[in-house]
Amino acid sequence: MQVVEDIENAQKAADWKRFGELHAENVVLHSPDNAVPLKGRDAVVGWYKGFFTAFPDMTPTRLVAITQGEWVAAEYRITGTHKGALKGPAGTIPPTNKRVNMANSSWYKVQNGMIVEVHEYFDQAGFMAQLGLGPK
Repeated sequence: MQVVEDIENAQKAADWKRFGELHAENVVLHSPDNAVPLKGRDAVVGWYKGFFTAFPDMTPTRLVAITQGEWVAAEYRITGTHKGALKGPAGTIPPTNKRVNMANSSWYKVQNGMIVEVHEYFDQAGFMAQLGLGPK
């Protein structure tokens, strides 16, 4: 569980070097906006950094976390304002200046104190609708 707290703190501080150091070199990330899992530390750091850059006031608030074996599951409430370009499944989304407020669930597989696999779950259609880019 400590590594999850450490990555959350690195995100809040925009310390992407530290964030990367907490992930294994061959980490794998599954997310709703990528048809194929992202592989490797640089790709995973880039994915998270992209969201925090596009939403400079992004605030993920952890509501609960559960640990079982090598896995930590955490539920978050994420808020932020879309102020920068965001890479999306269909290309780059220019800033909309819209606020988002969404639920997110992150599942982290931890081995030897490092994250080796992440599964992110969020409502992609609802997220896009909050940006004014999809049905409401």
